[in-house]
Amino acid sequence: MANILLLERRSATRKALITQIAAQDGWFVFSARSAEEARSLTQSGPIDLILSDLCSMGDRCAEFLEQTAPLPVIVTSDRDQLDGLIDALEAGAVNYIPGHLREARLIGAIRAALSSALETSKRTRLLGGMEYSHSRFSIPADLSMLAAAADRLQASLEMFGLCDQSQNMHIRIALDEALANAFYHGNLDVSSDLKETGGGDFEQLARIRLQESPYCDRRITIEEHLTREQARFVIRDEGNGFDVNQLPDPTDHSRLTLSSGRGIAMMRHFLDDVVFNETGNQVTLVKRCTTNPAPSRTNADASEIHDPGRVPETSGARV
Repeated sequence: MANILLLERRSATRKALITQIAAQDGWFVFSARSAEEARSLTQSGPIDLILSDLCSMGDRCAEFLEQTAPLPVIVTSDRDQLDGLIDALEAGAVNYIPGHLREARLIGAIRAALSSALETSKRTRLLGGMEYSHSRFSIPADLSMLAAAADRLQASLEMFGLCDQSQNMHIRIALDEALANAFYHGNLDVSSDLKETGGGDFEQLARIRLQESPYCDRRITIEEHLTREQARFVIRDEGNGFDVNQLPDPTDHSRLTLSSGRGIAMMRHFLDDVVFNETGNQVTLVKRCTTNPAPSRTNADASEIHDPGRVPETSGARV
């Protein structure tokens, strides 16, 4: 069973689509003539999917999609509106069906979107019950792997809901700095002082050492330990290390225009604990929970999807 919200301002098209969708066994249709009415329906009861005419969303389709997220939205249009279509897809619409293909493709597209939403909801509920996670990665001397590793760590942080969105971005900056330090200053042993000489000396030496042993053979080890109370990331390189106590003060006004020496300061500013080992080739980053997140769930919980007994308070199949 599924509750489908149809947003269509044109009466004749609305009636035709309701007839087509309601003919499917177990599908219930609720219709709206405006974006405001559609938003109200999503708040009054469980909706599993929105089918919307592009023009009916109004001039602020991106805003409508943001306000109805994470519900899957399929967009349809009888007119050639390339710019509006691109905006809708970039804002999160899951599919687009041209008006002349609605009869042939609509039902299949709805089935696919409902199936995907159900699987996503199941995964979200499962991950919402996760209490502890520990992973360990060993990445080679490949610059592209740094961003991939940071993406993975940030995704884990978001999954546990330890921080709000702005803090997650701050932690991403700290992770990027820690990984870059391990890559350039640790494994490749490229001094940050070369950044101040100009002329690309820093980047040139890094490229050379990526082809030379032992630099190109060194790896970065990353460990993540996550609970509902805190996230702990341990990043270790295979370089010679350094004495963190000998770092210049990056807040010294005479150094504010320099490129080097500020990464560790940002790490310490954004995180609760930043601890180096004695050698200086391993750093432990800790961020404690600053939120009190509710149990993870999507707008259409897996226990509610396809439940004919759970319908919005307003009347359905309105034409």
